Amino acid sequence: MAKQRKKIYKRKRYVLPTILIVLLLAFRLVLPYIVKNYVNKVLADIPGYYGHVEDIDLSLITGSYTIDRLYLNKVNAGSQFPFSILKKRTFPWSGVPC
Repeated sequence: MAKQRKKIYKRKRYVLPTILIVLLLAFRLVLPYIVKNYVNKVLADIPGYYGHVEDIDLSLITGSYTIDRLYLNKVNAGSQFPFSILKKRTFPWSGVPC
């Protein structure tokens, strides 16, 4: 009986860390999409401008993020030329360009 309890406790010892690692990995995979949707909402709420971001890559090791194809245009502009186009740019977490 005592051996059986020890066996159950050994299995339980690995379950919580395994679940935690899987949840953190899933959060890491979903995080760029969450950030991209948030940035697109913020760009949509700027009065007088229209903008969107195609892709955002996060680098947790270097502490930076990369914005890929940022498009920003004035809504009331007489021409269809975009106000700002950013092809690909890497920023540190502080927000100052590299």
